[in-house]
Amino acid sequence: MLNRLLEKMARCSPFFGSEQALVENSVYRRILYATLGDLHFGRRWRDRVLSALLAHLCTPRRILDAGCGTGQTMAAIHRRYPSSIVDGCDIVRANVRKCARLARRTGIHSDRIWTCDMELEAPGNGYDLILCMDVLEHIEEWQRAARSLAEALSPDGILLITTPAAGPYQAANYALRRFNPDQADDRQGKGQSHARDGFTLAELRTGLEAAGLEICLGKHAFGPVAMWWHTAFEKLRSHIMPLWALVTLPALCVTGLFEPCLANDGGAIALLVRKAA
Repeated sequence: MLNRLLEKMARCSPFFGSEQALVENSVYRRILYATLGDLHFGRRWRDRVLSALLAHLCTPRRILDAGCGTGQTMAAIHRRYPSSIVDGCDIVRANVRKCARLARRTGIHSDRIWTCDMELEAPGNGYDLILCMDVLEHIEEWQRAARSLAEALSPDGILLITTPAAGPYQAANYALRRFNPDQADDRQGKGQSHARDGFTLAELRTGLEAAGLEICLGKHAFGPVAMWWHTAFEKLRSHIMPLWALVTLPALCVTGLFEPCLANDGGAIALLVRKAA
């Protein structure tokens, strides 16, 4: 009875990440996802950034989530464009399995969800929209990945990129990070830990132009308010599991009141990119 109720809530919920309730094993996490969506502050605010960027675009026919993780963004894109084909690829096999399971459970129209190393191969071809959300900072030879993404775009396709911005927002002593003890990144394997803290807009422009791409919109995201809450989330998640979940929704409300999704300064960079003429 509880399982059927949670499944119905997850399918009907308007919140980002609610579909994860369909593939979670923990009852506690399933209830949280079904009722409130994904309570990771960074992913929730990034979804608002994504929505602001997609407002500039027409409806794409074929979409690729390059670095799809466990499928939250694929599900959000399917909700926005229900008639479009939404494919996904990731370098982590466990993520691909979970994402494929989520796609089956939620009815995402997908031709392919597969394991792909973008340093070595292009993730398909002919996509009208490719999302590369917080992926490039995980890739050592990110310029190779940029060339692979360029190959995968259709002639009029758009590549949407978000990535951390190099600078003071990434410093170990920024905001509440100064109160966190240094913690080693326990993620193992290629593509799972950060290869760099972030990029400057100039670095991205140079690398993307070398790959035959050009930036048609470049803005910062995660401004001072969002980044302060992000560091609060990091601290609480490290020390008060699982009560950090209670912070996310109030933080989103406060950030939304005081800060636009796209700005001139912030801890992330958001780009709309196309093939160079």
